Amino acid sequence: MSKAKSSTTITRSVMAGIIGDELKIKSNRSRKAVDAIVDFIKSEVSVGHRFPVKGFGTISANVKSARPGLNPKTRETCEIKPRISITLSKTFTEFEGVDNRISVKNDLIKVIATAVKCNMIEAENIRNVFFSVIYGIFETESRIEIRGFGVFYRRELKSRTVRNPKTGEKFISDDRLTLAFKASNQFRLMVEQSGNFGEF
Repeated sequence: MSKAKSSTTITRSVMAGIIGDELKIKSNRSRKAVDAIVDFIKSEVSVGHRFPVKGFGTISANVKSARPGLNPKTRETCEIKPRISITLSKTFTEFEGVDNRISVKNDLIKVIATAVKCNMIEAENIRNVFFSVIYGIFETESRIEIRGFGVFYRRELKSRTVRNPKTGEKFISDDRLTLAFKASNQFRLMVEQSGNFGEF
């Protein structure tokens, strides 16, 4: 697979170019494929579904309740209003009244096939290249920034004391890298305005 240069930002157009080069498809079709994947994920999360990213958990929306905080300028106590948080995580908090099912892989493949006008095998190949680029940021130290969607980047987790969930035994975890995702404001507002998570 084609790899981005070290410490670069992979944009929507760059991602489409990588898919086009890898699978020998025209640029207009690869751009439609990227748009279809991004729109599908946003749509799924907006209705409460969880989108799986193999090995790293799911992209999902959660509601952060109102809580006391400090005004960063005045240092006065204030209330932080409830808000939507969109994260990539292995943990998940269910929201009552929302279908929290995990998105089905074949549903995305069908969406790609329709958008690009290709068969299911070609659509699955497109999906696979898209996510292989995301996983590849561990090797290239790149970040993937898709406007209107969000940013995938690698984050270093420092060693800390954790508990074995089965035995209850405490131990020190090793330093490790994980994949992180920060949703764009546009994506977050889309979820808030869906009305599926209450009023904001």
